Amino acid sequence: MLYSPIQIPPIKNELLKIPAVELAAKIRMSYSVGSLTREGVKSTKDGDTIGHLRAAGGIPLLVSNTPEFCTSWETSNLITGRTLNPYNSRITPGGSSGGEGALIGAGASLFGIGSDIAGSIRVPAMFNGIFGHKPTGGVVSVNGHFPYSTDDAFQKYLVIGPMCRYAKDLPTLVHIMSGSNASKLRLDEQLYTKDIKIFYMEDAGFSFIDVPVENSIKIAMWKALNHFKSNSLQVMPAPIKSLQESMEIGLVKMFEIPDIPIILKHPQNPQMEDSLYMELAKSLFGKSKYSFAGLFFCVLIRTNGFISKSKNVHYNEKLEDLRRHFLSFLGDNGVMFYPTYPITALRHCDSFAKIAGVMYTMIFNILGFPATHVPLGKDSDGIPIGIQVVAAPYQDRLCLCIAAELEAAFGGWVPPF
Repeated sequence: MLYSPIQIPPIKNELLKIPAVELAAKIRMSYSVGSLTREGVKSTKDGDTIGHLRAAGGIPLLVSNTPEFCTSWETSNLITGRTLNPYNSRITPGGSSGGEGALIGAGASLFGIGSDIAGSIRVPAMFNGIFGHKPTGGVVSVNGHFPYSTDDAFQKYLVIGPMCRYAKDLPTLVHIMSGSNASKLRLDEQLYTKDIKIFYMEDAGFSFIDVPVENSIKIAMWKALNHFKSNSLQVMPAPIKSLQESMEIGLVKMFEIPDIPIILKHPQNPQMEDSLYMELAKSLFGKSKYSFAGLFFCVLIRTNGFISKSKNVHYNEKLEDLRRHFLSFLGDNGVMFYPTYPITALRHCDSFAKIAGVMYTMIFNILGFPATHVPLGKDSDGIPIGIQVVAAPYQDRLCLCIAAELEAAFGGWVPPF
């Protein structure tokens, strides 16, 4: 398979049944997004992505669980409760597309839809041992998603993408979901793995807030790299010193977006909102109608991610430096191997202590680069591990090609049973 092309089969009602995460609107299905203030709300029309999939023969089965307003890397809310990981019920399936990740990882469906603004496709894909692709920013329409903003930056950072057990499904799904933008990705053109250059970074570099990368993940990455080396591909360290400021860059850019939807706003009157600090106090006694994760996200917005706004200029300049650097070495035939998350799936409620781990995924939302999580087996405790494969904008096909080759070499999804 190493030198075979990646091709898209003819798109003509070839899809079967597709569970879709709740945040992508579907006709007459739940649209509460895990919030008590929206309990009972139903979608009145399909989101754009659902419409594309229906037209291709997809049959949405259900809406899967998410955290409230999709604002957590765990999947728990006050309506439907907590989603468990199929590999170990004591650990989280991740978030925000954790319900989808758990269903697919458990073998309950072939593939589904997730959204990703800071890793919410890729982290659940890793924690549940499946594939998840974050497309190039702006390629897949986010119309119909909730939360939603018309801000241009929001529509680039937030992406909707496929989650599945088998890498061969990714190109078809990305092609369909991209709608009129599909031609920009050139997924129907022949591409050979031997023509791709592979760069790698084992970690983001030292940072006081960093979560160290586990050895099992580094070992898995090196096995993948050695596979390509043994087949005569170019494999080299990424010519970049570190990504240690990824978290700060991501938070600053995210909170520059005006009018980010938050849980405190009244659904019927968005000009009114509940007191954040009153709700935090009530939450300590289990009396708030809002989840703690949703309230914590509001705290991050109010505090600019605990970053002084005087640093915003520095982080904006750093982002553009990173963009230029990445584009110069990735070009149109390079990918980078990088941890999806520095550690394996967390125990329930541990995400707040390990929040800095999101620096590994969020930076590529801000850059607008495509990235695919690729499962690479399990660790010694039977928990899924893997890495993400990153490419320059509109080079999604490179990520998907490498994902297919790694699946062939290492087995891809491993059932939890």
